[in-house]
Parts: sequence; C-alpha cells; structure tokens
Amino acid sequence: MTSWINQAPCGGREEFVHAPSTRNTSHQARVLASGDELLTCTFCPFRAACIQLVKPAQSSFDGVAGGRLWISGRVYAEAPGVDPDELEESKLRAVCGTDTGWRQHRSYGEEPCPSCRSAMGLFNEARKFTTAAQAA
Repeated sequence: MTSWINQAPCGGREEFVHAPSTRNTSHQARVLASGDELLTCTFCPFRAACIQLVKPAQSSFDGVAGGRLWISGRVYAEAPGVDPDELEESKLRAVCGTDTGWRQHRSYGEEPCPSCRSAMGLFNEARKFTTAAQAA
C-alpha cells in the first residue's frame, strides 16, 4: 500500500477504495456520494496522488477517488472546491498504453503519458519489422 494513504483523511476507512481491483459497484458508489464521503476529499492534499493510483478513467472505476465520484470511469460528482482542471482527468484515457492513446494525447496537444510512449515505441518497432519483412 502507498504510504500517503494512511495520512489521507480517508485512510483506514473501508468505504474508500484505493485500487481499481477492489472497486465498488456503481450503486455503492452513488450511495457513497450521498453521504459525507465526497466531502472528506475537499481539503485532502493527496487528490492528485489518489487519481494517479486508482486511474479511474482507465479502469472504468466506480467510487470516490481524488475528490470526485466516478461511475464507470466518468466523473459523476465533485467535492466542493475541487478545481475541474486540477487533476487533469482528461489526460487519463481508457486507451492509455496503446498507440491510439498516444495519438489521442497528441491530438489534444498533450505530452503522451509514459505508458502511451512505451506502446508507441513498440508499435513503431513492429511496423519497422513488418515493413522489412514485406520488402524482403
């Protein structure tokens, strides 16, 4: 487990999920948002780290992460005072880690994430191999 989780306001609370593999159902996630759980994130200094750990958009996450309630990887509600641009969830795409993800980053004028850069490198290597095989 990551060390900041124990220091976060949600640390140790079972209703908060810190990994997509133990995600809530969308119904459970909506129930979370109806209580104070989302308010817990309002002054949390670890919201960006939480998003990076859970990767809600990439994992189609259901639950509270980074000051937002996520249903199927999309923002359903936000904690009060959370800046919409603060966590840059638009950069967290479901296709990250693929050559298509790399193209999406570039089309939005973003620097591709490390997993997309790696995927594009593998795609380019495969393309070179295919081109060389066809030329022979």
